[in-house]
Amino acid sequence: MEESLPLLAIQINEAKYVCKKCGRAAADKRLLCKPTKLASLLEIPASPEN
Repeated sequence: MEESLPLLAIQINEAKYVCKKCGRAAADKRLLCKPTKLASLLEIPASPEN
């Protein structure tokens, strides 16, 4: 495990996806079981005008 930490740090630092099942993050969606784009989670829906 310890020798894999540099690769893990890169994946976390450059994460573009997060797993909807376990919450793990990665730059490559193939490394996750249920990936979703982080950017889509950060989008703030427009609030209706009064």
